[in-house]
Amino acid sequence: MPMITLQIAVAPDPRLAREAAQLVTRRTAEILGKDPNVTAVAVEFVPRAQWFIAGRSIDEIRKAAFFLEVRISDGTNTKDEKARYVATLFSDFDRLLGGVDQESYVHVNDVRADAYGYGGLTQERRYVQSRPVAA
Repeated sequence: MPMITLQIAVAPDPRLAREAAQLVTRRTAEILGKDPNVTAVAVEFVPRAQWFIAGRSIDEIRKAAFFLEVRISDGTNTKDEKARYVATLFSDFDRLLGGVDQESYVHVNDVRADAYGYGGLTQERRYVQSRPVAA
């Protein structure tokens, strides 16, 4: 049940927002094994003149930039899966946005299961409730 936030330093574009959300949802399912039916994605466009790298705006740099953060329950993915996710999403967004600055980020945030949830239940509670009762 990941919550994903995506900030993109390009002009607002509803088509791009939908395409980016679908791409992130698909990759999160393929690589991290997360259920796309409970994956939420919030896309925010940041004006190019307000995104800075090394003191220069993206307008000056003349490339796009992005920051993607996915929150997952701690311990549910391996280091290799997370590394593949970071590399794949960086490459995907480089293609999707027509070239991104190297200082674009993918952050996999491992969150404790007892401190994260949806629908009013933590992931820890969901896990406990799914376990068979010991006889």
